[in-house]
Amino acid sequence: MIFRRKCAMIIRVNGPSSNTTDVLMSGTAGGHTYAAAPDCILKDGQPYIYRMGEIHYSRVPDTDWERELIKMKEGGIDVIAGYVFWNHHEHEEGSFDFSGNRNIRRFIDTCEKLDLPFFLRIGPWAHGEARQGGFPDWLVDKGCALRTNDKEYLFYVRRFFKAIYAELRGSENIIGIQVENEKPHEPEYLEILREMLVDIGFCAPLWSATAWGKAELPNSLLPMFGGYPEAPWDDSTDKLPPNTNYFFSQIREDSVIGADMLGHSSGKVIKEKYLGKYPYLTCELGGGNQPTFQRRPLFSAADIASLAICKLGSGAVGLGYYMYHGGVNPVSRDADGKLITYQESRESGYANDYAIVSYDFKAPLGDTGHIRESYYALKEINEFVAATEKILSPMRAYMPENIIDDIYDTDTARISVRSDGKSGFIFYNNHVHGGTLGQKHVELTIVLNDGELKVPVYLPESGYGIIPFNLKLGNVIVRYVTALPIFYSDKRVEFVPLRGVKPEICLSNGEICPLGEVTELGGVHIVLLENEKPAPDKFVPLTVEKSANVLPFEAFAHIIRRDKTRLSDKTEEYEISIPQGVETLCLQVAGNVAAAYEMKDTPRLISDYYCDGDNWYVDVRGVGTDRTDAVNKVRKIRIKVEPLLAEDRGNIYFETEMPEGVTDVKAFALE
Repeated sequence: MIFRRKCAMIIRVNGPSSNTTDVLMSGTAGGHTYAAAPDCILKDGQPYIYRMGEIHYSRVPDTDWERELIKMKEGGIDVIAGYVFWNHHEHEEGSFDFSGNRNIRRFIDTCEKLDLPFFLRIGPWAHGEARQGGFPDWLVDKGCALRTNDKEYLFYVRRFFKAIYAELRGSENIIGIQVENEKPHEPEYLEILREMLVDIGFCAPLWSATAWGKAELPNSLLPMFGGYPEAPWDDSTDKLPPNTNYFFSQIREDSVIGADMLGHSSGKVIKEKYLGKYPYLTCELGGGNQPTFQRRPLFSAADIASLAICKLGSGAVGLGYYMYHGGVNPVSRDADGKLITYQESRESGYANDYAIVSYDFKAPLGDTGHIRESYYALKEINEFVAATEKILSPMRAYMPENIIDDIYDTDTARISVRSDGKSGFIFYNNHVHGGTLGQKHVELTIVLNDGELKVPVYLPESGYGIIPFNLKLGNVIVRYVTALPIFYSDKRVEFVPLRGVKPEICLSNGEICPLGEVTELGGVHIVLLENEKPAPDKFVPLTVEKSANVLPFEAFAHIIRRDKTRLSDKTEEYEISIPQGVETLCLQVAGNVAAAYEMKDTPRLISDYYCDGDNWYVDVRGVGTDRTDAVNKVRKIRIKVEPLLAEDRGNIYFETEMPEGVTDVKAFALE
């Protein structure tokens, strides 16, 4: 028997209208004017909700930039964001590198070519799981007081900023600049950095800083928020408590985000200090999470999309996804052949160990550009925002009278409303990462300016969605539609089904009709589309041969277990021949950790992977002919796998059954 929970819920829409007249800051970028008001962002004077996707130019081959940016734009992204990693540009003191995929100006110009303004997250400390937050080793070794008002430190910061400005001078495509990152209680320091950037010549319509950690920011910076589906940086190897990001709330801050750098929150709900003073903007809604050695979560499309739904339904007027596109860290060798790596690890003073090369992040677009189902789930949300932003953005968020205040409450329906007092949108979420919420039926009463509207809301198991109510279609107003509008104009409205919900339309007289049978109302053409799904990957099996061990252990040498011990070299090695023309491999490996090498005179590390049950994608375009078979021009890679040992289980959190040893090593060419 299927359990169906039925309940009644009331949401009163009785607050003041949004403030769109007081301008906090403004400017032009990409041929448009932008302004921040206390409750929203304006674009060319109209309410606007950005859909911002993070991609790191220096972690993506420059030959792929335009192709990958086009994918992002087709996914509904209209602003590109990216960190500037100091150590990617000035690895050696005084020597700046802006070549290849470090050519920030060419990247931003490519964004401009595609009508995608760029949000510059300039640091100087970026984090982004980069070694020492992006600070070069030489700067750390100087011993000056980093991330403070120390004069010696600020001297080098100014020199770094000036080098970036010299590359970007004249660009008119920068929509915003984020100062520092996760520095919540140093407003004077943040203001010094902002003034320094302005003095050098930087300008942008929007200036911001991350606001988690109960941040106290200078008035000159917009507070930005975030939230992730899991917390792989957490030092626990147990299942984490329920995630507050899957609730609707007036609290903008996620108490978990940044815990790796700022310490754990007390868990107490604090009154939102920025409510009504600054618009609710986000810059780090998790498009996934980067696995760590000790925590390896897996994510569904619902994990990612429902989180965005919850933030949008809580009043967000800017959706910033981190990461939207994964990447790879640079790797090189010094004169002595020692590996030079750029990932954060316990050896660099961080709390966790990350993979050396892969920064896939389980993102909608992975580190090789492969597309995950979350790409399509977010695309629908992005298209909804683009279609409705002018009416949605000024609408405030309202919560039910019986709002959930217990993170373990799985019975109460999670619903919010955004409305102008006459019409609006119902947001619901019945999904949590790592758990199951039973289906629910809610008799929702929305108390509007001129009376009540009753809407039956069905929340399917693991369902999430948005339902428009009192929606105007030409000269007709319909009570509600149980489908998501992704295109909205005076002549045509397009909907896609909400997963698990029957698409229906309730007319003004209360008559309920299947949406697919209604093709025109009020002079407006109505179209019900199918949900877009990824085309199935075409996998061609390849031969995997077990080989003798010849590779160094260096890809695993930095890993330190929670018990302070290191991995011992019990690895197994496998060889894979790659057919000509193949650009990407899909590998399936069950073990502990794995690394892929191109076999040249000196083996070249091209990718690595913390085994978690997910597919491992490897870009093999740069793999040359194997040195042992130059005549036949065979390309080969070698996979080195550290087995999962019994003693490892207490050091690692898995979300799937992972067998001990090394099993199921498979390889496929991705056509």
